[in-house]
Amino acid sequence: MIIAVLSSTVATTQTTLLPAARITLSMSRDRVWPKLFGTIQGKLKTPAVGTLILAFICMFGIVLVSNVSSINNVFTNLILNIGVLIAFYYGVTGLTCAWAYRKVAFQKASFFFTGVLLPFLGGLVLLSVGVKVVVNAGWSSGYADIITLLLGIPLVIIARFTTKGDFFKQRPIAYTEIGE
Repeated sequence: MIIAVLSSTVATTQTTLLPAARITLSMSRDRVWPKLFGTIQGKLKTPAVGTLILAFICMFGIVLVSNVSSINNVFTNLILNIGVLIAFYYGVTGLTCAWAYRKVAFQKASFFFTGVLLPFLGGLVLLSVGVKVVVNAGWSSGYADIITLLLGIPLVIIARFTTKGDFFKQRPIAYTEIGE
């Protein structure tokens, strides 16, 4: 049992750290995130510095939950919170897809359904599921999601005014033709 829990913990940590390190690497490349996260380790060509910083942030989170009386509550809330964040992420992605293809929505009937209507409806459903899960689970168990989502707003505003690159100067995408 101990080996199963430890290996599961390592696997979960890796699946959290690796995408986060890649995201911070690309954000650093676009000059939206501090340059330090874009530092590449010489021999292995990996974002080692960013990965280590994120690992320490994860360790801080582990220390915070180590005093919880029930590990079952920790895992239940963790799964719930990750699911809600993913629902919000994909919900916004669906709405963004519909918005990006708005100018070509009616060029083909089949494309209207697969490129605009279904992503839009899927985005709305996922956003509503995320809200419903937080409301039904109680605001106290969803506070991590709420803090994460609300913390993103001032961080984007700060990045907008402190970024030296062209990331925030790019125009939003609005496709004018359907690719084959």
